[in-house]
Amino acid sequence: MIDVKICGISSPADYQACRAAGARWVGMVYYPGSPRHLDISALASLADQVEKLPSAGPQRVLLTVDQTLASLRALIKASRPDFLQLHGQETINSAKSDL
Repeated sequence: MIDVKICGISSPADYQACRAAGARWVGMVYYPGSPRHLDISALASLADQVEKLPSAGPQRVLLTVDQTLASLRALIKASRPDFLQLHGQETINSAKSDL
């Protein structure tokens, strides 16, 4: 069995399609430079809608690039991810100690 992450979901329908396909993770992108970018209100709305769906599905991953600690905390609060995927200048040690 291969574990699969599908990145760039933007709707509950995307989430359900990923679940039906057997994905283990789905990625929600917060990076304005990406065509798959979701702003903070869209992330919160998507999280709210997905959490209302019946049965467990893929775990959610929040993908960000070079966020400040304050911004990252706000994004986590809004999107309630299971995992973070940090791209940029963040270090593992700073993320562990600051969050």
